[in-house]
Amino acid sequence: MDTGEQAVRKVLKALGEVNRRLRDHAVMIRRKPGVQSTDTRLEVIDYQNGPMIEAYVGAEMKDGTALCWSLDVSWTDDSFHMEATLERNSRAGAETLDHLPACKVEDVDELPQALISMTHALLALDSR
Repeated sequence: MDTGEQAVRKVLKALGEVNRRLRDHAVMIRRKPGVQSTDTRLEVIDYQNGPMIEAYVGAEMKDGTALCWSLDVSWTDDSFHMEATLERNSRAGAETLDHLPACKVEDVDELPQALISMTHALLALDSR
């Protein structure tokens, strides 16, 4: 197995872990008082302006408020760019409750750990 194939396998494995962590977070949140439902998604989408990985955990509260922990990963030929935010949507509008500093990864070998670390930090953001 060449190094390119090894890198692809590690990235795919990391994405699987990210997805599992999102699902685990959704299950944990669903058990909290005031939560009506939760959902998760991890998609790879090829937009006209470039490919992206979009991942999130959403929680709809019984009062109609929605919380969203979101991770966006975009890339070019030179690097990967990650952004993570916690947002709340309510009748009053949308607001960013917290966000992590953007992360730029230039070496694909560092991407798996960066994905896992960013997801862990995102899911640790408090929605209060």
